[in-house]
Amino acid sequence: MDFSIRRINALLKKEIKDFAKNMNVSVMYLLPILFSIIYSKLLGNNSSNDVMNTINILIL
Repeated sequence: MDFSIRRINALLKKEIKDFAKNMNVSVMYLLPILFSIIYSKLLGNNSSNDVMNTINILIL
């Protein structure tokens, strides 16, 4: 496949339009970022036992 700036630009424009029209698309983009922030806070400077207790509390 040939590398083309026009194709990349067209894909980016399409994704921006989808992002503006459909709220589900925006949630799909934001959830992985949110999960990574939550997990980094959970697994920060805690010992493994504290982390497991925190995860068990969140699951309940």
